[in-house]
Amino acid sequence: FGIFWFFLTLSIESSIIPIQDVIFEHRLYLPMAGFALVSATVLWQLTKSGKKYIAVMSLLLFLLSGLTVNRNTVWKNESTLWGDVIKKSPNNARAYNNWGLAYSRDNHFEEALKLFDKAIELDPKKIGPYLNKGSIYRKRNEYDKAIALYEKAIELHPSWPEAYSYLGGIYGRTGNLDKAIEYFQMSIDRDPLFVRAYNNIAVAYGRKGDTEREIEYYQKALEIDPGYIDAYGNLGIAYGKKGEQDLALRYLTKSIDLFPNDPDVQYNLGVVYGKTGNQQGLSRQIMVLKKMDREDLAKKLERLSANP
Repeated sequence: FGIFWFFLTLSIESSIIPIQDVIFEHRLYLPMAGFALVSATVLWQLTKSGKKYIAVMSLLLFLLSGLTVNRNTVWKNESTLWGDVIKKSPNNARAYNNWGLAYSRDNHFEEALKLFDKAIELDPKKIGPYLNKGSIYRKRNEYDKAIALYEKAIELHPSWPEAYSYLGGIYGRTGNLDKAIEYFQMSIDRDPLFVRAYNNIAVAYGRKGDTEREIEYYQKALEIDPGYIDAYGNLGIAYGKKGEQDLALRYLTKSIDLFPNDPDVQYNLGVVYGKTGNQQGLSRQIMVLKKMDREDLAKKLERLSANP
């Protein structure tokens, strides 16, 4: 039964269908139950003695416990894990990319860039390292370098929507809103369900003063993903700019229900209360912002309260 169980459960993920990771330890979680049963039975047959059996099992338990403790040092964090992968597989481009991501998330950008470069050297056709390098340069406001990397990613995979969205984001940051909208639209054309691109193009239209198109794209984002938090808050702000305070209140309240710790949304809700003459609601939002240690936003609402 143990042998049958091992191969049966292993066959669920290991078959004739090609997979990216040939070896992955979590695939053995279920099969190992059958392996343990077979091992215990074989040991019992070899020892023929309860004392010997207990001694051998105790020794195995001690050895396996030591190996587990040693393995835990590898799983300490993302960086140690991917570093261990590279020791065992030094030509694994994906491991270098993921190790770079771990460093990037810890703001160790120089180390991350070196790892992304190594990933590109090993597999220059994978777009992940190009996008990840571009993100670092974007964070450091080195936009020319970021643009070159995103364009390279598009050259390699013209259908990949995120690269277009990243480019749109850079052009939006630098004030070229028409170019930003062009790239966000190209991102949507390649993936009509890419909700973040709808939100981004709406922001760009809002900055251009086209509130109607701004609202249209926020609504499309929510049609695709009714749980997309950013769109609720942004849509509430857009309706506020348009003067439709009831709709602004509805969407900002929904945004706060989903994400109560966002001070900007709390502030914008206070602005709506101020514009509609709801002094009680305005005072409540001032207190909320003070509790969030956002005295700057609270003071702005206080000025609004003093000059309704």
